[in-house]
Amino acid sequence: MLRRPLAVLVLITAVQLACVTRGSNTGTAEPDVEAEPSIPEVSTPASDVTAPPDVGAAPVASVVAVVDRDAKTVMLELVQTAKTSIDVFHFELIQSGSVKSLFSALTAAVQRGVTVRVFLDEAVDVSQDAVTALTAAGAQAKIDKTSTTTHLKVMIADRKDLLIGSTNLSGASLDFNHETNVRVRDPKVVAFVASYLDELWKKSNHKPTQRVLSQAGGPSAWVDGGYTTVALPVLDAAKKSVEIIMYGMNFDPAFPTGPVPDLFAALERAEKRGVVVRILLEASKDNVDLTELNQKAAARLRSYGCEVKFDTPDTVTHAKLVVIDATTALVGTNNWGYDGLNNNHEGGVVTTEATAVAAFGTYFAAQWAAAP
Repeated sequence: MLRRPLAVLVLITAVQLACVTRGSNTGTAEPDVEAEPSIPEVSTPASDVTAPPDVGAAPVASVVAVVDRDAKTVMLELVQTAKTSIDVFHFELIQSGSVKSLFSALTAAVQRGVTVRVFLDEAVDVSQDAVTALTAAGAQAKIDKTSTTTHLKVMIADRKDLLIGSTNLSGASLDFNHETNVRVRDPKVVAFVASYLDELWKKSNHKPTQRVLSQAGGPSAWVDGGYTTVALPVLDAAKKSVEIIMYGMNFDPAFPTGPVPDLFAALERAEKRGVVVRILLEASKDNVDLTELNQKAAARLRSYGCEVKFDTPDTVTHAKLVVIDATTALVGTNNWGYDGLNNNHEGGVVTTEATAVAAFGTYFAAQWAAAP
């Protein structure tokens, strides 16, 4: 059984309960208080769609799967070895568990002359304490106080080494949750994400004109509303298997069009052409609303013929992972909810790098086997 310190659990649960009263689209509220306001589903305008990545080409860049406890090891490495800069754009920073060591590493980096930028969302009150302390230590740190939620979990060292995925800066996320991330050293991907972060730093409600970076010879990336642009063609190209681990899925039947119905329809099409679709969802003992929304999503997916499992209630499966045909993986920050796919600041990477995809496939298999 995974256990959390009592004080942290009380804090997380209290804010969760506040978040889940906002409406039916709060189904992606997360253990570390990630939530979506109630906004109707709408179709993505055709003018927003950019060319999907060429996921059939063999990647040439270094892409590494980073799951569960490995995330804190990589984060510490990035901060401790950075020579010129470290960018941390995250939903939250709660100084508990392993985050304390990471916080100390950030202040030490400032002391050795590294430019440290930290950008956090306003949803978690204690994140302001972290910003105050980091600023006092000489770092550049601020809170996103706009209506757009910064749901990112991104770290870049020296503008050349990127970590992005589901792991929040909290003791729960670093020390207990099941999480999926990807480490990328591809120059074009890192430059694309870094440029996006630069614009957010200048203007918190920035909406990028380029939401997808597509390159035939390496990993591709998306930010903000670019997820479905990447995911839909990959799902529609699936021939054998689609394997998904997702913390939150919110399909509201009152809104039959939009990014969530589009993704569900792609899974239904995959099932009809004989693809084996397996989905693992979170069953939360602390967030009953989330569990109910995931159960509704599961019922719809099962009606298509998809196999759906839930994790055990004493485990938090906070990952956001899609593996297609054991050849392609999508790893990022997005839940399958309206804001997660349309409105939030989000991001991720799609890769066909064989070693990374195999690692994510192995990870899915282990989580699937462990689920009841």
